[in-house]
Amino acid sequence: MTDFIAALDEGLDAAIKAEIAKKEIDSVFDEMKTAILSRTNNKVRIERKAFLGKISLDDEDDPLSRFAAAVGVTAAVAPYLSLPNRTWMIVAYNPEIGSLKEMRLSYWEMDPAGYPCKLRWRTETQICEDKEALSQGLADLLRDPVVGKKIYTLTKLEPPKKDQSQMDKKDDG
Repeated sequence: MTDFIAALDEGLDAAIKAEIAKKEIDSVFDEMKTAILSRTNNKVRIERKAFLGKISLDDEDDPLSRFAAAVGVTAAVAPYLSLPNRTWMIVAYNPEIGSLKEMRLSYWEMDPAGYPCKLRWRTETQICEDKEALSQGLADLLRDPVVGKKIYTLTKLEPPKKDQSQMDKKDDG
């Protein structure tokens, strides 16, 4: 006879382990984010982000994703609207500019249990089974010359300058 209690206990244990693994993964990303912000004088922030449908590593969205973003459809509600599945990516942007000029660095996949995680960029695929492998995989991503160029480009972006005439009007009012 099937032991449903034992099966439930295994499922509950797996859920607890998954939460621990996801917190560990978040901590690796937080550590990387802090290091990159420090090294770039707060000009580059890296995050994981969901996009609707199939997205390339090129920095141009497909028309469906642009439309969905314009009408406020998020990746979280897409499955309920019969829109394509979401694609997770690691992106970088200059916080002074905002996410208007974000650069896509890598595809990101995470198992519901946390590990394994998968990073994919250009011809590279890394499957990370634990914290150490994830840290090494993200370091390898940052070493990539195409990724380096994208991050370098973000460090050179300047925030839009306020129009001097608008500033004069504020001073007069």
